[in-house]
Amino acid sequence: MDGRLQLIETKLAALDSASFQNLCDIYLSSRENISGNFHRPGSQIGKLKTTSGTPDTFFRLPDGSLRYVEYTTQSKNLVKKIKDDILKCIDEKLTGVSKKEISKIIICFNKGLTVKQENEITLFAEHKFIQIELLDIQWLAIEIYWKYYNIAKWEEIYQVKVK
Repeated sequence: MDGRLQLIETKLAALDSASFQNLCDIYLSSRENISGNFHRPGSQIGKLKTTSGTPDTFFRLPDGSLRYVEYTTQSKNLVKKIKDDILKCIDEKLTGVSKKEISKIIICFNKGLTVKQENEITLFAEHKFIQIELLDIQWLAIEIYWKYYNIAKWEEIYQVKVK
């Protein structure tokens, strides 16, 4: 191996929150082969800045169901942050959308999890009757390396805005 995977991990870890969110939106829109109905309320239009609100990104599937996406670059209390994001996503009063319409919540983060942490989050989501997908920095790096190398060549990866 030539160290490119580790370089991608290093660059992902150094991205500021807006750059990380942009990169993950590009990755997800490519992965999910979305041709429309991809909305990014957590990103300011024309600016490299995030906005508050839930979800950060969402898209509608051909069957009419929704996928919500949450992003975090937070390293402290990561498990709590992810659980809080899940709760916000399924809060109908906050989003105006019934939990029944949400097919999955995808959570992207630029840290890793232990087996214990991953299990805790997965069980939490199961108890809330919501399907989740956890995309950590290592998985994102592998996916970018093997399937979406054009993203690795993206300017933000190599000209990182450090937090």
